[in-house]
Amino acid sequence: MIHIRRLIPQESLIWKNFRIQSLLEDPEAFFSPYPIEEENDFTELQLQERLEKQTILGAFNNEILVGTLGLRTFEGTKLFHRGILFDLHVHPQYREIGIEENLLKSMLEIAKKKIIQVHASVFGADKEYFDFYQRHGFEWMAAHPRSLKIGEQFYDEEILILKLDG
Repeated sequence: MIHIRRLIPQESLIWKNFRIQSLLEDPEAFFSPYPIEEENDFTELQLQERLEKQTILGAFNNEILVGTLGLRTFEGTKLFHRGILFDLHVHPQYREIGIEENLLKSMLEIAKKKIIQVHASVFGADKEYFDFYQRHGFEWMAAHPRSLKIGEQFYDEEILILKLDG
């Protein structure tokens, strides 16, 4: 049975291993500014601090992490009304059974208590995730050409927005 809950700082190494595996499987799905080698260099303490500051939901099959979705809120009076979703990834074996939808719905419930606007990014020609966000009420807002570079390949970033207050 799959259950979704917030990751706690003590699960930082589980999260790190999942992120690295996910980056290996699908590098263009993540807007990580770091290559895998640098992701691997993050200390347990650094990751624990990120888990304390950001909301990271995990989808678990028993005790095995099979999916994640993060929410980063902005600091500063002019920006604290909005946040950005990141690292939506589900292990390939667990896709197509609704985990992505459950992660998103759970995260939006949390987001509604904190912010009034949430952004999501889709990279490259990932029409599947673009359509996924649109099915859940997100609207296209902007495009950033050549936003992500992996090796010598550039990927455009499509930004979508969902207003939570109306």
